[in-house]
Amino acid sequence: MGPKRKAKTIRPHLRRQSTSIPTVHNETQSYPSLDRVAHSLPPVDGPPPSIDRMVESSPSVVCPSQPSLPRHIEISRETQSCTHVPIEQHSEAENVDLCSEIGDRFVVVVDSNGGRVKRPLHSIHDIWHLPEGERIDMELNNLGQPIKKQDSKVVRFGGLIARTNKLVPIIYKDWRSVPKTIKEEAWGLIMGKFKVPDDKLDAFKKWILKDLGKKWKDYKHELKKKLLHEKDTSAAQVVARASPDMVDLSQLAELANLWFDPEYKSKCNKNKECRKKQLVVHSGGSKSYARYAHDAQKSTGTLPNRAQLFVTTHKRKDGTHYNDETRKKVVEMEELLTQDTTSIEMGSGGTMTWASDDIYSKVMGPERPGRVRGLGFGPTPKRQTCQHSLPTSTQEDGALKEELDKMRNELTELRNLVNTFVHAQDKIK
Repeated sequence: MGPKRKAKTIRPHLRRQSTSIPTVHNETQSYPSLDRVAHSLPPVDGPPPSIDRMVESSPSVVCPSQPSLPRHIEISRETQSCTHVPIEQHSEAENVDLCSEIGDRFVVVVDSNGGRVKRPLHSIHDIWHLPEGERIDMELNNLGQPIKKQDSKVVRFGGLIARTNKLVPIIYKDWRSVPKTIKEEAWGLIMGKFKVPDDKLDAFKKWILKDLGKKWKDYKHELKKKLLHEKDTSAAQVVARASPDMVDLSQLAELANLWFDPEYKSKCNKNKECRKKQLVVHSGGSKSYARYAHDAQKSTGTLPNRAQLFVTTHKRKDGTHYNDETRKKVVEMEELLTQDTTSIEMGSGGTMTWASDDIYSKVMGPERPGRVRGLGFGPTPKRQTCQHSLPTSTQEDGALKEELDKMRNELTELRNLVNTFVHAQDKIK
């Protein structure tokens, strides 16, 4: 037999850390999931509590000061503070475009004195703990759509609100059924963290509440996809698969009952069939159409038309497309754009116009009621005025110019005739 092996000695510094050792919270620690914190509490009976208690200012105020963090999602400031770095401050008079100088981890905020400050933002949850009186500065087009990279934070922040059951309950059939008070309270929370130009406040409110409704609807769809099985026959089976840290179970029970309603199921199946017919898919990622249009205007000096924006958002950087149907539409639009370089709809205020007979409509078909395609989320026929396409306007302008030149020539001939007559009369005298 060989020599006995010595027992393996574990060096002290290699020993596994005991789980009883307290965790050290460093300054760069990220926040826990807002939904996880919000739903870790036991579900409450009765209707969801009013959020009036959760904000210091009344939701009826258009621009509340700094609303306090909702009690049920409050995170300790001592252990979950934002990372502090040297901050550059600029007065509004300096007119410094800080947004072009900062990266994804910083945002420009406006303090109570109107000064602009650069702040670190490592997580979207950090927005809850912005210093008192500071709100993230935003730049919008005339439709209230955010157009700069840092402005996308408001969309993600709205997503947090939409997914917090005690802020926006999931017990309602659709967004139209959600009480106005809940929408106003959500609006108050957003306005407490983001600064919007006064002249675009109404447009932004319409846009953000519409976007909030879409986020809320998508969240309910995710729950249904994850928890509802094809063979389920009751809401109890759905609730049994969920956990309190995932969703409010009492609200989920009401939502699941709705999923089994025959009328609701019929409507969902109809919408599912309509969705299958949508074969043209964009490859623009999470970047909004409004931001694509803004970036194009910065690089070329003019806003793109709907066809140009379609090509940009439906063709990948390597020139490929999501599927063959998308490729056909892109190629058709590119050919028409090459043949007719004058058909560019002009816009103002960072907002594109559209025409019922433009290249986009020729390829994709006529517009349907309710929304204008190709301009991003939000625009509707009532809010976005239809313009005549430029080829028609150019032809009309050419005809008017021809008529004007003809009239000028006739006027010149008439003047010459009068001068000749006057000169002849002078000779007779």
